Amino acid sequence: MGDCISKQDVQVGAKPSASELSKKTASSKIESDAVAGRIDDSYRHYKTQPVSTSLDSDGSPLSRRSMNASISMVPPASMFSSVSGAIPVANKTRSHFRVVIYIIFMASLISTLRPFTSTLRDNFPEGWLTDAISVATDAIKHIQTYDLGNVIAAAVAVGGYLIEHWISSKASQNEKQMERVEAQSHQLLVPVTMHWHNLYMTLLTFIDRHIDSIEIKEGDKEEMDRCQNWLKTISEHPFMEMPSRLNNPVSFAMMSEMIMETSPVNGKSKSFRVTSKHELPRILHYAIQHCDRKSKLWKSYEAFVRYSFVPAVQRIADIIDENGHLMEPVGSKRLTELFGTEGNGYGFKWKLLPRMWFYSTFLSYAESWQELLSMWDDGVYDEIRPSADFPVGIMAFNVEAQSIVAEVERDLIGVSQMHGHRR
Repeated sequence: MGDCISKQDVQVGAKPSASELSKKTASSKIESDAVAGRIDDSYRHYKTQPVSTSLDSDGSPLSRRSMNASISMVPPASMFSSVSGAIPVANKTRSHFRVVIYIIFMASLISTLRPFTSTLRDNFPEGWLTDAISVATDAIKHIQTYDLGNVIAAAVAVGGYLIEHWISSKASQNEKQMERVEAQSHQLLVPVTMHWHNLYMTLLTFIDRHIDSIEIKEGDKEEMDRCQNWLKTISEHPFMEMPSRLNNPVSFAMMSEMIMETSPVNGKSKSFRVTSKHELPRILHYAIQHCDRKSKLWKSYEAFVRYSFVPAVQRIADIIDENGHLMEPVGSKRLTELFGTEGNGYGFKWKLLPRMWFYSTFLSYAESWQELLSMWDDGVYDEIRPSADFPVGIMAFNVEAQSIVAEVERDLIGVSQMHGHRR
């Protein structure tokens, strides 16, 4: 670069002429081309060297993979004289690092096994620890000959595949669970609960319309007193209130007596009934049973059964028949808590009872009404209700199952039909 401008040639405010700039530009280009030619020659010479002449830091031949990696990633030594010894130094540093790691590992292993050597000496021949360390050392030396990079890469690949497979399986499982939960809630549990409330309000309205017209006999006073006491309990309950929109508040107490009973376990607390022998309070039931079949009370009852009560029962039965396979089991312990008994009262304990028993019983109950109506159509009015018991416990069972499914639904998507958007 003899033509370069020196510091003495540069003056403040002086500008070189155009001819001088042209000469210096041409000179710089010639020198750059020469350097590039030398670099290309040295790189071609480096690539044509045989693989077998390349040695590792300990004198062993480099593998073809390592050689290729060196050729493709490390620039030729002739390009920069300062890096001519970079490859051997890197290999030597890596080898030293491995030795240090192995020494630390063996030291940790020996320190861990030291507390057990006194016990093991009694059961193994003398010198067993030295032999074991020798074998371990030989094994480590043998492991050093392995291509640990490929082993680690394979382990990472397998681990990544397993993690991806687990995540995919978990997502698929959650998707299937969400589909079932939605089907349970939307096709079975919520519709049954809704139509049961319709059935409940239909019964309560009929009781409230006729209870005041029923003559209370001497034997009925005990039941009336029990209902009045039940109203006092309701008024003191933190989540209930005295009914104010009914013609007679005792109608609500009578309806509650239909659904709940005094617990047979302690004789004090209330528990849900499994079934009931009639759909109406005992006072109203016997009044209808003994009334004239041409009386106003009977005509009202027959219209109520044909056009309100039985259609509501049939709608529940149709839902169960169509979507009963989506039922959610309720544990036997929880059933004992709900109904206060160890069994259903029909010969089976909750532990062995089929979980669909309430649904199956309700289907038979709905069919028994059709049998009774056919008798009425033929003019036979001896019976006012079917022979099958009224499975009032299906309400508690279904609501409990709905609560279980709602919890799962909320855990999966954060909301549910029962809890809404509450957290």
